[in-house]
Amino acid sequence: MFALCVGTGSAQQLPNIIIIYADDLGYGDLSCYNPKAAYQTPRLDQMAAEGIRFTDAHSPSTICSPSRYGLFSGQQIYRSTGRGGGAFEGPGGPSYLKPGTLTLPQMLKEQGYHLSLIHI
Repeated sequence: MFALCVGTGSAQQLPNIIIIYADDLGYGDLSCYNPKAAYQTPRLDQMAAEGIRFTDAHSPSTICSPSRYGLFSGQQIYRSTGRGGGAFEGPGGPSYLKPGTLTLPQMLKEQGYHLSLIHI
């Protein structure tokens, strides 16, 4: 799981952005989406109530690397690299991101955001 926290240090009126990306988290696992969830998540529920909730996300693969690639590049791995999710070669394998690929963090930084990545 990781969280990408994005904010500005200037007078610009850009919204703060927090992306929480978790493996094996289903739609009904957070109490903001499912009041009968096994665990109550009041702080995440508050963030969801005050921000934007995504309700229609899909994973392009059964492993996490292609999904992370899509989040960071804005592209589907099957269409942009010619490599399917099954081509993942493990942590020591080659990166899906090619040099020069515009990424979400890079784009946000160019717009004046300061970024922090927290891996849990």
